[in-house]
Amino acid sequence: MHGILSDSHHRLLRRATRVTFASAAIVLAFGLGGCGSSSDDESSAATSAPASAATSKVPPDGVALLGVLNAEGGTFADGKLTLTDVDPRGVWFTDRPARRAGTEGIDAFTKRFFAGDDPPNAAVKVAGAPASKDLAVVELSEPAYDAKARTLSFAANVVPDGESKSARAARIARHPGLAEALADQDGAVPAKFGAATVFIDDAPAAPVNQELQALVAEDAKLESIYTNAVNVTRIAIDEDGESACLMQFFNRMLEVQQSVVADVPYDLAQLQADAAKNGGKVPSSDQGMLSSVQDQLEGASETAVLLPAELARVQRGQCPYG
Repeated sequence: MHGILSDSHHRLLRRATRVTFASAAIVLAFGLGGCGSSSDDESSAATSAPASAATSKVPPDGVALLGVLNAEGGTFADGKLTLTDVDPRGVWFTDRPARRAGTEGIDAFTKRFFAGDDPPNAAVKVAGAPASKDLAVVELSEPAYDAKARTLSFAANVVPDGESKSARAARIARHPGLAEALADQDGAVPAKFGAATVFIDDAPAAPVNQELQALVAEDAKLESIYTNAVNVTRIAIDEDGESACLMQFFNRMLEVQQSVVADVPYDLAQLQADAAKNGGKVPSSDQGMLSSVQDQLEGASETAVLLPAELARVQRGQCPYG
């Protein structure tokens, strides 16, 4: 099962990330404890995260990120790393001062971590492999995800142990979270392997785009409103029965909830990634996507104001849908 980490996995995460115990706990709470769910509703359900840690659906701008991927197996040959039966959600987290964590679908995760020109470095840790072949630090590029086959592949080059001191110092400066992993790595993993964890450092800190940050905050607020509305309607259905009008209201809430929980966050992640490559500004090619996000949030916000009165009318039998 994904997420059941061996002692060696825990040691790697503790050493390689150099994060506090609390930060490591955030990582384990957000998806290393289970796999198979692609539901965005569950992405922020890590109730065991420390009280000092904030949870988010979308990472904050302007903060370097660390990421974790889990898979049941994989292959590494001819410059290609392929993860098989990969968990459909990747874990992202930040170290101090932000201390935020969350999960997101693999497509959004890879777009975020591969947005910059500098390819991310990663520690590939294989459970149960010989000690001489259980840890390699690699440069990753060209991510390709097949959701149906549950495979995620990369072009991958092992970071050589013999690189010059100046090159190694420059690499560590760019990817400080992998400093000790670089010192401990074997430089190889088996051509075919079993359960593995890939620890990625890092998604480069992006310039803060205040407009996108405000949209992220608005979406989080609306997600809470509509999730509550759906739950209240479910209770009403249980108590009053499945009247046609009540089911219309319920389906309407589900449709808007899908937008603010899944569709809008995905587009926001894309907008943030593109803005990061454009000096913090949303490129002109993304203006249509930005307008769509703004329209969806504006519509959801206007509807949210009317929700209590609309539900009350439905429960009184005064169906507003004609």
